[in-house]
Amino acid sequence: MSKKCVVFDFDGTLADTVGILHRIYNDLALENGWEKLSLAEYKKLFTGTAWHALIWSKFRPWRIYQLVTESRNRLHAKPSETQLYPGIDKVIDYFSKNEWSIYVLSRNREDTVRLILKEKGLKDNITVLSQASILGKHRKIKRLVKWKGYKKEYMWMIGDEVRDIKASNRSGIKCIAVSWGFQDRSVLKEANPDFIVNQPKDILKIIV
Repeated sequence: MSKKCVVFDFDGTLADTVGILHRIYNDLALENGWEKLSLAEYKKLFTGTAWHALIWSKFRPWRIYQLVTESRNRLHAKPSETQLYPGIDKVIDYFSKNEWSIYVLSRNREDTVRLILKEKGLKDNITVLSQASILGKHRKIKRLVKWKGYKKEYMWMIGDEVRDIKASNRSGIKCIAVSWGFQDRSVLKEANPDFIVNQPKDILKIIV
């Protein structure tokens, strides 16, 4: 087992699902009589906690639950429509060839993540951890450290949302925030990640 470890978020970090999930939302809006949202408005749902999303959107809690559940199910049904961010495959390839342990930790369905990685030819390079709960990703990271015996100074979390930064902080590992996902660079900066990158290749400039 490699002593070096990297944990990736999935949606908005490895996989470009922002546009797809926005289209799914507007399909659901049409079916259920909800108001449609522009892409900027949709992304605003992810700029804070679930509580912030409820306040901003004025959605009922049941709608958030329905939206998340149905969006995950519809995304699962269309794996070929999901693309990886350009260049992220080269980052994965580098880590794999240099004997890093590579994990994905996501709140998306575990079987969906596996299906998309298989579609992109990456299933043998990455270990998909069980789906993160609403209680936070830090719990899964701490279990991973205990399970595999990693030293935290050799571990990195890479994600596109504030909650990824918070998870890395709470679990005591380093964090790289990516600006190409659900949350803007300005929002990520306020959460104090160790680094923020604008392109996948920049990840290797920091870690290597």
